[in-house]
Amino acid sequence: MADTVICSGIVDEAHPEVFDLRAMPPQPKERKPGQLPESKIKQFFEQGYLIVEDFFTREELDVVRVATEGLVEKLAQKLYSAGKIKNLYKECGLFERLTKIDDEFPGANILLHKTGELPQAYRDLWSNERLLNVIEQLLGPDVASSPVWNLRTKTPKNEATVVPWHQDSAYFDNDSYNVLVPTAWIPLLDTDEFNGGMQVVKGGHTSGKIATHQCCHGGTWYVMLEEEEMERSLGLNMARDTVTCPIPYGSFLLFQNATPHRSLPNLSKQVRWALDLRWQRPDKPFGLWGMKKGVVMRSSSDNNVKIDWDTFVSVDRTAVQTDSVKDMDIMFGGGCLGGGIYILLDKSEFLVLARSATSSLNTDDVVTPSLLETAAYVFIGVGGFVFITAFLGFCGACCENNKCLISYIVIVVTILLGQGTAVVLSVIYKQQFEDYARDNLKALQQSRYKGPYDTSDIISLAFDVAHIYFKCCGVDSGVEYASISNWNTTYAYDPGNGNYVVGNATIPATCCEFSDTALFPNDLTRFLSSMTNTTCPVTQASSYYSKGCYESIKDHFSQYFNIVIGVGAGVAALELLGVIAACCMIKLDKDKEEEEED
Repeated sequence: MADTVICSGIVDEAHPEVFDLRAMPPQPKERKPGQLPESKIKQFFEQGYLIVEDFFTREELDVVRVATEGLVEKLAQKLYSAGKIKNLYKECGLFERLTKIDDEFPGANILLHKTGELPQAYRDLWSNERLLNVIEQLLGPDVASSPVWNLRTKTPKNEATVVPWHQDSAYFDNDSYNVLVPTAWIPLLDTDEFNGGMQVVKGGHTSGKIATHQCCHGGTWYVMLEEEEMERSLGLNMARDTVTCPIPYGSFLLFQNATPHRSLPNLSKQVRWALDLRWQRPDKPFGLWGMKKGVVMRSSSDNNVKIDWDTFVSVDRTAVQTDSVKDMDIMFGGGCLGGGIYILLDKSEFLVLARSATSSLNTDDVVTPSLLETAAYVFIGVGGFVFITAFLGFCGACCENNKCLISYIVIVVTILLGQGTAVVLSVIYKQQFEDYARDNLKALQQSRYKGPYDTSDIISLAFDVAHIYFKCCGVDSGVEYASISNWNTTYAYDPGNGNYVVGNATIPATCCEFSDTALFPNDLTRFLSSMTNTTCPVTQASSYYSKGCYESIKDHFSQYFNIVIGVGAGVAALELLGVIAACCMIKLDKDKEEEEED
């Protein structure tokens, strides 16, 4: 999965021709078993959904119920053996048992939803001959499954199973925005608005756009599409276009991956079971970042396609998705480590790459320990630390090594405590730190500033760059330059009469206003000629004399303060989740050992 490229889901593209009536393939002159009238197929492409009534026989769906009971039994036995539940609840039927289990072990319904196991009855339903005949009417003679399917385990009054408004492509990669993926939502009992039935937004697909989704809905992992966003981006009227779809047992709901839809809360006392199965053309991208492909079910070149279920089920979608992100911390650590070593070994090249060097700056003058080399050492230290920590967690999880996991927990908890301490200290000593920083900047200014004509000193150059890009002068104000003796105050200028005058500058030229600041420091002559008032260094006219750089820089970066706080909180939350996950793995391993001893 290392070669997978993850793209942003926010795009401006629209492909209405993929989803509207133009996408409808030629319909058969003689309909095969199960195929629908052409008017129904047109409704699917015009409105984005279709309710197909009384399609399956009771026998076709009853075996699916039995297979689902088998999955519930397997989950119950697993939780019971691990000591997570004290009762198997065998006396309860399919529509009550999972609720009892979930009451005793919250999250059991999500475990079943994420199991990924595809019993034979599910495979038979997905490849049902009459159902595939209908899908041919939507896609043409070449049909493959999507890699994504779901068993919906909607226990009563449970937020974790209430799926908000969304378009299916919000869960796929960007390639899916240009691929038609029909979904059959097949309930295993009668459904309506009371027991967690479905709603769709009629015509929500016609713009061909995937709107901007938010994450996450309530306390769940579901992405959500706000109604205001649908009205703004997709041109919908929610009050007019929202359709509630009651689906009786034996019927199903067809909709598109660009059709906004949601499931309602289950206010009944029964589990609302449903399967959602998807198809697409086999020559199109499968929309799962290359992690898993679908399986070919129909081919125009082979009337006797044998569905390769073994290959399909051999790839666990959830496990592959987990694997694709588990090494991000290792990659981050390795990147910092490698970047730090590169900077350390070739600082002059990095200066060129960073565009912080100029033609007149001698990088050999950046003596050890220089700012750049210090940064390199910090990168190496941070990168090595993150890499080792991530590697311990990785080994502990993959090899079920408790020593590695305990080491990982200790290190991450230490980091969390350090972060907390740093936050507290930064609040307590904020003013002292600011005074210290301001005083040190003034000391550097006094000892190192040489003026804009001499760019050989990186500290002096930094002050000039700050003057220009933050539109400021000095640390607190331009008055400081009257007491600095080692900068070149000589300044020749034309006061407006065509004759040049040599005077003493009271502030550096870089404290003045310029029409072309990009010329500094590479083309100093043209840069100075773009000064809006040539008398500025002497008279302080059209300058930033009274505006200090310390406050200007502070104000500039304060706009990112909330982002920094948010990122910091997110990192801390991820670290905490890592500790919790490691503790759970140690506990599970301990339970397994006790179980084996028994």
